[in-house]
Amino acid sequence: MSEQAQPLAIHPLETLLDLTPRTYDIDFAGVVSNIVYVRWLEDLRLEMLRRFLPLPELMERGLAPTILSTTIEYKYPVRLFDPIRGAMWLTDLGRSSWELTARFTHQTNGKVAAEAVQKGLLLDIGKGRPGKIPDALRERYRQETNAPSR
Repeated sequence: MSEQAQPLAIHPLETLLDLTPRTYDIDFAGVVSNIVYVRWLEDLRLEMLRRFLPLPELMERGLAPTILSTTIEYKYPVRLFDPIRGAMWLTDLGRSSWELTARFTHQTNGKVAAEAVQKGLLLDIGKGRPGKIPDALRERYRQETNAPSR
C-alpha cells in the first residue's frame, strides 16, 4: 500500500489572533492609527514564537529575533470595536533570516484591512551577528512547504 502525501500547508506556521481596536487605538480621523498595526504585528509574532519557537528558549541560546524591515499596505479603514482577525505565517526561511506575511481581515464584512511583510533574523546576542535558525523550525517549515533545505 502506497503512503499518501500529506497536503502542504497553505500558510506555513500560520498563527491567528482575534483583535478589537480600543479607544486609545483610534486616531483623529476616527480609524485605527497606522502604528496600531505595528503593535498587532508584534502580538502575532510573539504568539507565533510562543507556539513554534519559544522566546525563553531562544534567549537561553543567546538568540534574539530582530526585525530588519516592516512594510504595511493599508487597504480598508478599521473603526472602534470592529472585530479583526490577524493572521501571520512564515513565507521564507533562510539560514539565519526569515520573512513573515500578515493579513488583518474585518471579521464582519470579510474585507482585508491591511497586509504586511516583515523581514528579520535571529541575532546572536553575544557575537552581535546573525545566528542560525534552529533545526527544528527549519524542519517544520520544510515539511509544511516541501521546500528544499538550505
